[in-house]
Amino acid sequence: MSLSIQYNIDIADRIRFINEEGLPFAGQDAGARPNRASVAGKTLWECIEGEDIRQTYGMIFKAVRTKQQTAVLRFRCAGSACRRYFQRMVSSLPEEELRLSTHPICEVSRHPVSLFDSDARPGEPFLTIRSWCMKA
Repeated sequence: MSLSIQYNIDIADRIRFINEEGLPFAGQDAGARPNRASVAGKTLWECIEGEDIRQTYGMIFKAVRTKQQTAVLRFRCAGSACRRYFQRMVSSLPEEELRLSTHPICEVSRHPVSLFDSDARPGEPFLTIRSWCMKA
C-alpha cells in the first residue's frame, strides 16, 4: 500500500494542484475520466460528500490558516476484506493556500463483510454509513 495523495487549494478552496494518485478521488462525474484539467479550479467542496464533513474540514482549514500550524488527522477507510488506516496533514502555504497530504499508515486484513458488497441486501432495517466519506 503506497498510495500517497497530495493536493493544494487556494484561499477560496479551489484545487490548484493534485498529484496523479489523487485524480481518481477528485469527485468526477460518472463516465468521465479524471485528469488535471477537469479538476483544476473545482472547489474542494464539490469533491466532499456530507455537510458534516464539509463543516469539519472548514473549521480545520480556518484554524490552519489562522494559526499557521499543521493539522494531523488519522482516519480509517474500510473495505470488504480490509481496513486501511491513513494520516492526512493539512499544512499552510503562502497566500493562505493549503496543502493536503494523505499517506497510508497500515492495512489490516479481515474476513469479508457483506455490507461493502454492492450486490448484498442488508439484513437489518438500518443503513450503516462510513463516517468520513459518507458512503453507504
